[in-house]
Amino acid sequence: VQESSFIINRRQASPDTADSHDLALRTVTTGVNTTAANIPADQMRRADGTLGALSGYLTSTLNPSLTWAIDVRLNGTSVTSNRVIIEGYVHVPVSGSRFTSTVTNYALRINRGLTTSRVTFSLANAPSDSSNYLLGFVPRPGRSQMTLQGTVTAHGRQAVATHTISS
Repeated sequence: VQESSFIINRRQASPDTADSHDLALRTVTTGVNTTAANIPADQMRRADGTLGALSGYLTSTLNPSLTWAIDVRLNGTSVTSNRVIIEGYVHVPVSGSRFTSTVTNYALRINRGLTTSRVTFSLANAPSDSSNYLLGFVPRPGRSQMTLQGTVTAHGRQAVATHTISS
């Protein structure tokens, strides 16, 4: 995302798939980039409002040491066209996330948390309105606890990222 207005909403789940409610972004990896990962079917909300089953996911082709799953550059002139707002949680443990800006008129909000193998914040200035910056967890009453875990193995070493959300 570069000098744009980009908003990703959280996932709307049915009672049967409530465990992944609030998910916004997730990478999937099995070490094989050409086959679908074995993940239970999710119910995804279509544009017309109906629910439809998604039977699987293609695996990520990102190289964790070279590629950013999320790469945000916020150097525009107006907050309304210089923002990234992610309403759900982000789980990209197989790659990195980078956020950069040299101005004060931007908004960066990830309001359910971020799990990533590496993160770079190069924000020269805080946003002019402090409510335009949020990286954390905004609780929503009545939700159950959820845990996501990602494991990355490279060069004989293993890194595990665990993301637990409770509300």
